[in-house]
Amino acid sequence: MKGVEKPNLRLAEKCIGSNIIKLSTETNQNDLINIIEVLNKDRNVDGILVQLPLPSHLNQHIINNSINPTKDVDGFTQVNMGRLCMNSALFVPCTAMAVVKIIEQIGIETKGKHALVCSRSKHVGLPIVLMLHSSRFAEGMEGLNMTTTLCHRHTPKEQLKSIAQKADFIISATGLPRMFTSDMIKEEAVVIDVGMTRKCEDSKVTFVGDVDFDDVKQKASFITPVPGGVGPMTVSFLMENTLKAAKVNSDCKN
Repeated sequence: MKGVEKPNLRLAEKCIGSNIIKLSTETNQNDLINIIEVLNKDRNVDGILVQLPLPSHLNQHIINNSINPTKDVDGFTQVNMGRLCMNSALFVPCTAMAVVKIIEQIGIETKGKHALVCSRSKHVGLPIVLMLHSSRFAEGMEGLNMTTTLCHRHTPKEQLKSIAQKADFIISATGLPRMFTSDMIKEEAVVIDVGMTRKCEDSKVTFVGDVDFDDVKQKASFITPVPGGVGPMTVSFLMENTLKAAKVNSDCKN
């Protein structure tokens, strides 16, 4: 449950009421969907988030799509993902939004630049690609007009290296620790590390990203650390989506 404890604290800081419903790992799919349906109908609930990953006996796609799209603050339902594809997103997946905002805040021209996104996740890699290459992904929200290449953990090493060495931006979310090293990126590349893997090193538990930070930071013009990089921004956009959901659902009530 650690994945929802920090957002829960941030919600409290923003004076947003929240409740964590803890279920057994043996909970069956129908029972979980029934709980979500109760929350869908509750006019006092504006946002619903299901902590992933789910136990193997639960169908993540079915569970996510049982959430009312107007309460889908993760942006994972097929309605919200479809709207993102059509440049009319209601709720954008929080990690993807965090990556875009980081790139915007760097202040580097992105139009036509080459971005390598290394991730097979439909909730992280795919939304990032859609937002990077588009001219607009929602009303009042501009895309970055980049040229994008999508790879993943099964892309052959030499092929991945060849593509990465030409990329102006590298965004990785594979969960493979330190897979990107300095010989794989070009000088002054921007590197955004979304991956996080728990490791035990020298009898201490640490978290490492997809990028060998100490090696790559000497070559990159900008690099995000793990932890403390994309993660806090992701939580911030969860707060933003929750506030937006409250407004959307308030308008529906009225």
